[in-house]
Amino acid sequence: DKSINEFRIMVLGDSLTWGAGLSPEQRYTDILEIMLQNQFENMKIKVYNFGLPGGPTITERDILKTNKDFVKPNLIIVGFCLNDTQPKSQDYTWEKENFDKINSDKFATISNVTSMFKLDHIGEMIIQSYYNTAHLKGDLPDWTKGLDRTYQKDSKEWQDFIKALKDIKQMSDEMNLHQPIFVILNQG
Repeated sequence: DKSINEFRIMVLGDSLTWGAGLSPEQRYTDILEIMLQNQFENMKIKVYNFGLPGGPTITERDILKTNKDFVKPNLIIVGFCLNDTQPKSQDYTWEKENFDKINSDKFATISNVTSMFKLDHIGEMIIQSYYNTAHLKGDLPDWTKGLDRTYQKDSKEWQDFIKALKDIKQMSDEMNLHQPIFVILNQG
């Protein structure tokens, strides 16, 4: 149960918030908790990390909706990365989705045959060569093109992203909290 002098921060985000490749004490959420606790010694500061690898903002909104009543945060932080508008995998394009459908039987056969001979790595290389050839021929765009499409104001992804941000703000308002903090996390 939450005590009166306890301040809870609920952090939503993707793999950079989750801490991909880091130990828990190296995550920015854990560092934030220590820094705030040192600054406000008379309060108990608790930072809850709700980062999810590959989690787009629409999923982060759903995590907030599911967990806000349990956590009872005093503040919400949304860690944002460039690919958070993309609800599918980062390398998604509709061209790649069609390419995968057209070649699914062929790729399954390659995987099955090479697996029978314990040459899984060779099978992966052969399949990757199909993708590389399609990229070189211009049949498959770079993943950045698919991501760029999510930033088009009339795209479903952009509309869903904006709605998720508004929903996060609305939930924060309904809990009588300060405006959520939107933190832009660079990916290198």
